[in-house]
Amino acid sequence: MLSLNGYNCENQFLRVKYLLLSMFFCCGMCLQAQQAAQYTLIPYNVYAFNPAYAGMDASLNITGVYRNQWSGLEGNPNNRNLNAHLPIYFLSSGAGLYLESESLGPETNLKVGASFNYVINKSLGLLSIGLRPSYIQKTLDGAILISPDGEYEGPVIDHMDPLLPNSKIQDSGFGLDAGIYLSTDYFDLGLSANNLIENKFAFSGLTAFHQSTSFEVYGNTSFDVAESLTILPYVFYKTDLVQHQIDIGTSISYEEMFTAGAGFRGYDSKTIDAVTLHAGVKMTDKLTLYYSYDVTLNQLASVSTGTHELILVYNLNKRIGAGEKPRIIYNPRFF
Repeated sequence: MLSLNGYNCENQFLRVKYLLLSMFFCCGMCLQAQQAAQYTLIPYNVYAFNPAYAGMDASLNITGVYRNQWSGLEGNPNNRNLNAHLPIYFLSSGAGLYLESESLGPETNLKVGASFNYVINKSLGLLSIGLRPSYIQKTLDGAILISPDGEYEGPVIDHMDPLLPNSKIQDSGFGLDAGIYLSTDYFDLGLSANNLIENKFAFSGLTAFHQSTSFEVYGNTSFDVAESLTILPYVFYKTDLVQHQIDIGTSISYEEMFTAGAGFRGYDSKTIDAVTLHAGVKMTDKLTLYYSYDVTLNQLASVSTGTHELILVYNLNKRIGAGEKPRIIYNPRFF
């Protein structure tokens, strides 16, 4: 199985310009789609993978993400994510909008969704339960594929195979994400499931991509080590019940203005992926910028220069809507 955005890629597969992908099409086989897109700056973009997080920042929050994975590698994954969410106090709930675009060699994925979550104020903290229905579109650019017997001279593209398209083709479907999130004075804990509707995308009459459900568990805590220093350790586990991956890391903030941290991604000896480094700065009282760099530890280190991720977070820091004043929970994510 070839999964450019997964954890078991081999260098030789990447270097032959999707030849193996073409061979899968030629043989009429079904490819297993990759898991949900990988991100590094997880504590600053929880809503991206858990719809129950909407409104937990107590104000309008808008987050933009750009990720260039395995930079320098031809056809490497590129992700763009834009989401916005806010609390709806008079309904004891939250709502959000979600847009994600991913390019992966000849494949492009688009996901557009809207979420609603109900928040229960318990003695322990805030318990949120949310759903996010979405529209998903997958595009395959057949002009990028290369087959062993194809003809590629000048503008002529002929794969010499009726199953392989010579131009862009699309298929679409509907998705559903779900999540539960608990925020307390001492820790946060979330459980989510993405792509609960396992779509099968067909191209040229061939079912070529099967989208699998992924499950995520996220937890963090925070504590002050000095008057000006706050530490936020976190853990993130992701699985499709076949592949597994864990991110662990720690962020340190200084005077709620500057952030720096490091982490590690790897589940076992076969899935060791990267050491991650990140930093952030609060540019205004509403705008925060974060940057991360992944130092690749697997075989892809020989053909890429690492992974870059940039996040810009806007938080209105102002109460929206009517209703009783919400229970205040300290949240150290936005400095």
